[in-house]
Amino acid sequence: MQPAERVPEVLATASVLIATLEPEASHICVPSKVLTYLCAQRPLLLSITDENLAAQTVNREGTGFTAEPNDSEGFLA
Repeated sequence: MQPAERVPEVLATASVLIATLEPEASHICVPSKVLTYLCAQRPLLLSITDENLAAQTVNREGTGFTAEPNDSEGFLA
């Protein structure tokens, strides 16, 4: 755990930032960490349904890769 003021510094050291979301929650939730990750300007790897607003944003802006939850082959591709 890091103090909140160090979060930008810590995220900036990452090669890729990863977020997952249960399929049942994907229709109603946008993980706040994804918004934080977008601000860090690092590549994202999301395990989240294509209908999710975060997935749509990442795909539209070309800021990362998304795979459907429980699609381990797609996630690793």
